[in-house]
Amino acid sequence: MNELQALGAAILDAFPQVLQAVGDDLTGARRSLLEDGRRLLESGRYNVVVCGEFGRGKSSLLNTLVGRPGLFPVDTAATTSVITILRWDERERAVVTFLEGPDGNAPEPLEIPLSSVASYATEQGNPENREGVLQIEMTAPIEELRGGLVLVDTPGTGSTDPGHTAATRAFLPSADAILFVATASESLSQVELDFLKLALEQCPTVVTAITMIDREEDPGPAIGRARARIGAVAGVPPEELVVVGVSAHRKRRALTRGDAGLLDRSGFPDLDRALWEGLTMTCGRARAERALDALDTALAEAFAPLANELAALHDDTAFQRVDAELRRARERSRELSSQGSRWRSDLRVDLDTAARGIRARMQDDFDAVTDDLRTALESEIAFTDPGRLVGDVSAGLIDTVNRAGIALAERAVELADRYSERTMTRLTASDVPAGPAPVLKSVREAPARPRQGPSRFARLRELMAGGNAIRGPAAIIGGAIGLAVPGVGVVVGVGVGGAIGQIVGWLGGHREMARKRRELARHEQLEHLRGELGLMVGAARRKAERDFTEQVARCREVLVKELERELEAAEQSQQRSILRLTELRESGGRRRGAHSAELGVQAERYAVLRRRLGALRERTAALDPAAGARPPRGE
Repeated sequence: MNELQALGAAILDAFPQVLQAVGDDLTGARRSLLEDGRRLLESGRYNVVVCGEFGRGKSSLLNTLVGRPGLFPVDTAATTSVITILRWDERERAVVTFLEGPDGNAPEPLEIPLSSVASYATEQGNPENREGVLQIEMTAPIEELRGGLVLVDTPGTGSTDPGHTAATRAFLPSADAILFVATASESLSQVELDFLKLALEQCPTVVTAITMIDREEDPGPAIGRARARIGAVAGVPPEELVVVGVSAHRKRRALTRGDAGLLDRSGFPDLDRALWEGLTMTCGRARAERALDALDTALAEAFAPLANELAALHDDTAFQRVDAELRRARERSRELSSQGSRWRSDLRVDLDTAARGIRARMQDDFDAVTDDLRTALESEIAFTDPGRLVGDVSAGLIDTVNRAGIALAERAVELADRYSERTMTRLTASDVPAGPAPVLKSVREAPARPRQGPSRFARLRELMAGGNAIRGPAAIIGGAIGLAVPGVGVVVGVGVGGAIGQIVGWLGGHREMARKRRELARHEQLEHLRGELGLMVGAARRKAERDFTEQVARCREVLVKELERELEAAEQSQQRSILRLTELRESGGRRRGAHSAELGVQAERYAVLRRRLGALRERTAALDPAAGARPPRGE
């Protein structure tokens, strides 16, 4: 067990310790929120999206990385527009999910053995994606994945099938980290750099693997050039980037021969550290901080009634002051909880105002895609390279949806933060030390070192309760982009799931269109292309706008619900304090003296717990997310 796993186990152990220690001092509402925090720590997942140009050896690299030859299909003509996912589970299996059909419904998911994955994931086994596969999720008891990292193999970009690029592009918003794969035998192309720039905009945590270093007498210059060009695209000093040269061939030979030196020269030990230590540490540290926030908040709330009693025991004047302040705070909480409270309507107005602006920008972006399509249909590309035109249109649609989702998520975070401050009420009297503010504290961003901490949306996805499985392009755009607050689940996402799914499926058949091109007259071909692309754009636009409306409504509902949960917890804590003060006032002087001693013992128990949580937080802060992801020496 490494330090991160030991720390996670220690924090999980702290949850029952806190619950046992606080006993009835913790309100029912806060217990529920605390349980949500425990589940998040226990079930978090982090998506490492593997991408790069077609033919760069992504699948082979993944098989070598996890020590399972043939797990990801390789040595085939090409992959279809299919995302292939691998996560930890004791059971080995694969589940195939399918695209929606013309009726808007998708076939039921199909469970298959791992040995049958190639029949659905490759061009050889599933030509032109005739099976209508959306994604394949594999599970296996691979120890490196137990910590929560999920490997997502995407179809290659830049291949002859624009559907491959579309599927990969659509999955980017779900990435907590990106493993970008290039090759030492070829310099990074402009297509690769453009894609990497797009990826960096959506996920700043990127590890680059340069494959096939065994084919170069000295791969150092090739790795250095790649580092410099990626640094220029990313706008960061090259030395801050994680770029690792690897050779799957060398690792296989090293393992067969038991040659430790050859294994080291394969580069995989460095890549292992970058992924299993660096990325796992980065994601795990953030997860641990969220759990400690939940524990600190619960402990502060449980301690509040005790602190109020201790303050009131000084004299009658102190008692009256503490009691009066708590009653005012309780009335404030009740006022805020009432259905007539203005903050709800204000939040709805603010969210709707933001959504109108985002919707307008989304409509403008769709108009731009349509205008670009009209222009392209009048150019030679419509006849010489219709596949590229299809790819450009699909990329524009996907980027439009992603931008709207990101914008809505950002605005939801701002509103959650603002309204949590507005609805927060004190749990203790004004001169009694208060603990951490409980309201939506874990939504706020913490500073992250450049290119190391999870992206802002990765951090938000950590807060999703229930640990939903990773989905393919359609489902990701439909729901997995967005803000979640503790204990509620998805708050916001922008969906064109069915439409994008149909687009990706339609793109898979573009070769058939290319064959027909040879049979159709030039005018007929143009009309065919215009009609098909027009239908695609129109369907995507209508679906995106409908789903955007639904997601804004859901965002309103869940933000209000979460704030109400926090108000309920605050009011319960205030009421508990008032009842305990009433009992204290009715007790005699001797009873007050004995009670004061009891409170002192309880206060020390809370102090012990605070010190324990403080020590866990120090251990969390001491974790170095960059330790396992530093560039190898000598490069």
